[in-house]
Amino acid sequence: MASVTLTLKGKLAPLIMDATTRLRDLTPLMEEIGQILDESVSTNFRDQRSPYGVDWLSHSPTTRALYARGGLFGRTRGGRGSRRVLIRTGLLMNSIRPKHNKNSAHVSVTGQAVKYGYVHQFGNPNNRLPNKKTGNPAPIPARPFMALSPEGKTQLPDSVMKEIRTAADNYFAEFKG
Repeated sequence: MASVTLTLKGKLAPLIMDATTRLRDLTPLMEEIGQILDESVSTNFRDQRSPYGVDWLSHSPTTRALYARGGLFGRTRGGRGSRRVLIRTGLLMNSIRPKHNKNSAHVSVTGQAVKYGYVHQFGNPNNRLPNKKTGNPAPIPARPFMALSPEGKTQLPDSVMKEIRTAADNYFAEFKG
């Protein structure tokens, strides 16, 4: 049986070995990409708009009236705080966490805010007040804060993709000739 053997020698050998090691474990790059994704979501909350630049709908008249009298649950349970959309208590915004491993990076909603985050990301046209099936209709519009569709597909905005490409280019810059 015929075979070919390639032996790396000289200056090229350590570069290829280092590249091979880096490709097996992209943890540093994935950590940076996770931070980029996290900053993108934070920017959406700060700017009160979707990842694609569409302004979130403001609070409905019903919500404004509830806030004026202390919130749906009264002042003792979240009636105070910011009147900015999705930032009344900061629970949702502060529950977004970047995660990464050696092959991937993502952001996710954690803790008590998971269900709340889903409703605000995708909306709930069947919502009723006071959160009972027999209550008054009070649909919640979608206010996307992550680049995620209901089917679980991600379509990152061009600006975020540009940042990720820059991070990857910088990570692999030493391998360019």
